[in-house]
Amino acid sequence: MDCFRTRLIISVLLLLFFQWAKGAVVSGKVTDETNEGLPFVSVYLQGTTFGVTTNKDGNYSIELPAGSHDLVFQLISYKKHGELVHVESNDQKIILNVKMEPQPYEIAEVTVNGNAEDPAYEVMRKAIRMRKYYLNQVEFYNCDVYIKGLQRVTSYPKKFMGFDVNAEGEIDKKTGIFYLSESVSKFYFKQPDKIHEVMVSSKVSGNSKAFSYNQTSDLLLNFYNNIVDVRVVSKRGFVSPIAEGAMFYYNYHLAGTFYENGKAINKIQVLPKRKNDPAFRGYIYITENTWRIHSTDLYLIKDAGIEVIDTLRINQVHLPVAVSPLSSGRGDGGEVWMLFSNKLTFSFSIFSFKGNGMYLGIHSRYNVRQSGNEPPKGVIAETALAKAEEKKETSAPPPASKRKKRRRSKMGDTNIPFYQDIIAAERDSQRAERKMFSSGEIMKVNKEANKKDSSYWASVRPVPLTEEEKLDYKQKDSIQVIHESKTFLDSVDKKTNKFKPIDLLFGYSHESRYKKRTTSFSPLLENVQYNTVQGWVAATELEIDKKFESEKHLYKTIGASYGFSDKRINARGKILYEINHRDFTNMGIEGGRQTVQFNEKKPISPLVNSVYSLFDENNYMKLFQKDYLRLSYNSELANGVYLRTFLEYSDRAALMNTTNYVMFSSMKNHGEYTSNDPLLPLNDSLPSFKRNQALELRINLRLRFRQKYVTRPDEKWVYGSKYPSLHLEYRKSLPGILGSDMNYDLVKLSITDKIKLGLLGKANYLVSAGKFLNSRKMELMDYYHFSGNKTIFSNFDFTDFQLLDYYTYSTNGSFLEAHYEHDFGGFILNKFPLLRKLKVNELAGLHYLHTEKLPNYFEVFVGIEKLNLLRVDFVSSFTDKAHLMTGIRLGLKVGGR
Repeated sequence: MDCFRTRLIISVLLLLFFQWAKGAVVSGKVTDETNEGLPFVSVYLQGTTFGVTTNKDGNYSIELPAGSHDLVFQLISYKKHGELVHVESNDQKIILNVKMEPQPYEIAEVTVNGNAEDPAYEVMRKAIRMRKYYLNQVEFYNCDVYIKGLQRVTSYPKKFMGFDVNAEGEIDKKTGIFYLSESVSKFYFKQPDKIHEVMVSSKVSGNSKAFSYNQTSDLLLNFYNNIVDVRVVSKRGFVSPIAEGAMFYYNYHLAGTFYENGKAINKIQVLPKRKNDPAFRGYIYITENTWRIHSTDLYLIKDAGIEVIDTLRINQVHLPVAVSPLSSGRGDGGEVWMLFSNKLTFSFSIFSFKGNGMYLGIHSRYNVRQSGNEPPKGVIAETALAKAEEKKETSAPPPASKRKKRRRSKMGDTNIPFYQDIIAAERDSQRAERKMFSSGEIMKVNKEANKKDSSYWASVRPVPLTEEEKLDYKQKDSIQVIHESKTFLDSVDKKTNKFKPIDLLFGYSHESRYKKRTTSFSPLLENVQYNTVQGWVAATELEIDKKFESEKHLYKTIGASYGFSDKRINARGKILYEINHRDFTNMGIEGGRQTVQFNEKKPISPLVNSVYSLFDENNYMKLFQKDYLRLSYNSELANGVYLRTFLEYSDRAALMNTTNYVMFSSMKNHGEYTSNDPLLPLNDSLPSFKRNQALELRINLRLRFRQKYVTRPDEKWVYGSKYPSLHLEYRKSLPGILGSDMNYDLVKLSITDKIKLGLLGKANYLVSAGKFLNSRKMELMDYYHFSGNKTIFSNFDFTDFQLLDYYTYSTNGSFLEAHYEHDFGGFILNKFPLLRKLKVNELAGLHYLHTEKLPNYFEVFVGIEKLNLLRVDFVSSFTDKAHLMTGIRLGLKVGGR
């Protein structure tokens, strides 16, 4: 029987086997030589990825149909163990306990002299040469993925920043488990980086209505990539032990060699050359002759530059899989190995919280299609694959007539309906692939995923639950009804809604969990202000958030303020209705009277302005009065196409200073504030503009090409795109309608992106260009303003200028601005021992502005950042003719200036 027909029949038989493999239950415990249970042992059928894994206690359970089966038990550092299992009937229950023996290693003899090289280096050189081949060996695959995630806290304070940490009882008081979830997904991959995942089942301990946060792509760490991107724990990636430049980062040691099915496996210890290199530690197992990754036992620690967690360990096991009979690959005997088990364990310690967690993924039922890439010549000369290649190269090509006949023979008799159906199914599958990967959806959670019962989970779970996991499910699921009851939720509200003195400073929220309503009051830091127009200001804002069963939201906001110097009351109200979480559709109406800044971007916060006014006699905030009514509508029209629009009518009136009160008079200002006129600081006698009315239409369109996203039953998560985003903005003032005096048109185009730079960290950039097509009638508040800063404080939005005046260079003509910020993620400072201990990131960047008034303006900055929160920058500004000034900026990235 020819090769194609053989592979086709094997694939079909495997498919049928997996489809109907509901039979006898084989279960037991796997132990070591001391009878201690061995956790996370891979248990699978020889020659397949159909298998399970032992739990933390060493227990396993697998279903096998009637017949004889070779069951394999495999664990790093232990000899692979095989058992022949005879199943007589599908209702049979077989107990099979296995004791595994430590793996004996052959240690290579190394001559001890100054020129001796550890044998590991030659192994790794060959693995490095094969890296790219194995990275691209598979063009497409899909598989089933089971994931179990568990997180726990081992130590935590009763209260943190005034909040009861475990008010709702989500943390088990005995085990510390606060998250336990299982999921089953179908995962699809296509070169070079296209992925799609469908979560078909989900289970979350204590919440039957929730959907798991497990995601296969979050756990896939591919060591065939030069840089391994470990999300969340670092802004930059880590060098793979088999990367192109790995020899610069790693020391290698051959810890030993063992044999598996007659094949030699090299156990290579990897250690960073320098303590703080972005590199892994531990062991990587490389097969002799083929030089592929067999398995890994690698870990990262704080010294490597990880954040949030203390240690991350990655244990992977790879197994050979069957290849699609219609594969476009070589078909000459080259094996394909794929990931079978993938376990990530971690520990963390932050503030007063300590804990650990584990995510385990079991990949099975692969459908693999090889690519046509060729392995590098001379690296795998000992293998059957290379020998076949060598024979092909040295043999004379057959005549054309024979080649044609051979091709027909290889395909077999495709007129047989059996083959026709299989081929047609494969082609339909490939058409479905193209459609699947073109949408941008990287994951979908089925609506019925959380409806599976216990019998379903018992049948699909490849890792038996431990006793504490069983107990966690039992306890939390049994009290779920209680936790959802009005009595319980009201009791939690009673605890958490207690007013504390700190709430006066940072704001107070009153929650009604049963009614799904939250009422929030603004903090004292915002409620008490000072400015030269209103004097001391007493303000308050109330926001009510109501969530409905349909997941729709209704937000109501009421705000009021009173100026003790100008004797004016301001009040406003806003209603925002979120219609659809999936496409971010909302509509709103708001209106009232406000005292607002000329620059709607609010370049200076009321708190910072109060400090500078009272203690430095610098009233940077310039204000006017606005009575207004605004209608808004926002929605994602298609994936990546987001519309934001509003229509606003406003009546604007100029305001003047009404007080000159100061706590500490500034010598440079000679005891005088500047006027409230942004452009004429000495104009204390005349209003800065005449009262006017404006009706403005504003349309913003964001285009994010091939946006990646996750679809969940109740919402959509956006993951951005590898392409830049375009922003189009149009502003139009409509003259003559409702007494509108203003008449102008502005168009603006922006391009922005976030770039991952591997070991060099990441970068953001934005370039904006705009022009007023019509500026017949405008006031200063209608101009295009730039986010300047004259204070030492900053919130470090990367699109802000740090030394630019607030209004001097505002324009009603054309403009071009550009911003670039590079976060090196410790790449530079880690090279200096003393600075390394500070655990800070270094940043650098550039701001550029071109207007008619300011042809070429530059700001260059460098800075350091701690915990992605605290930051200090050193900034210098220039024109193309001269250096202007230098300054220091400091603050929190989440605050206002």
